[in-house]
Amino acid sequence: MMKWFPLWLVDRILVSMANMVFGNTEKYGLKRPTEGPLQLKNSDGKTPVLDLGTMEKIKSGEIKLVP
Repeated sequence: MMKWFPLWLVDRILVSMANMVFGNTEKYGLKRPTEGPLQLKNSDGKTPVLDLGTMEKIKSGEIKLVP
């Protein structure tokens, strides 16, 4: 997508898709960064990753989040 769209738009698309897949992660204690994943990758050299299996374990309580 980066070939055809600016970074900010690709980030918005990716975050929207993540919201559709994971729903509101804040109610489980996971706050989304203010920057999009590609912008974070560009500025910090890394980006957080969350997969479906991990999210299901967080929702079920098998994984406890701590500050």
